[in-house]
Amino acid sequence: MQRRYLAILGVLLWAGNFCYGFSLLGPLTTPATTWQTVALGYNVFGTEVGGPVDAGEEYRWNLHDITYAFDDSFLGYFGQQGVEAVEGALA
Repeated sequence: MQRRYLAILGVLLWAGNFCYGFSLLGPLTTPATTWQTVALGYNVFGTEVGGPVDAGEEYRWNLHDITYAFDDSFLGYFGQQGVEAVEGALA
């Protein structure tokens, strides 16, 4: 029984190397998205941050400022060391 669990764990760890993240949300202002017009219902009110893209058109937001906070459950579990570790990672 233990060998079975180890085998399953091994397969999951091995398969994890082949899992890639992607986002189906991309910018509305690229040459590839000229078809996303207001007449078709895209960005009608001018407030949308993006629209659909094809798989393989990788896209990631790059933000200058990151806002974060620590709630009571985080502070209760990790304490001040956790806060310092997060702030060190973000620095």
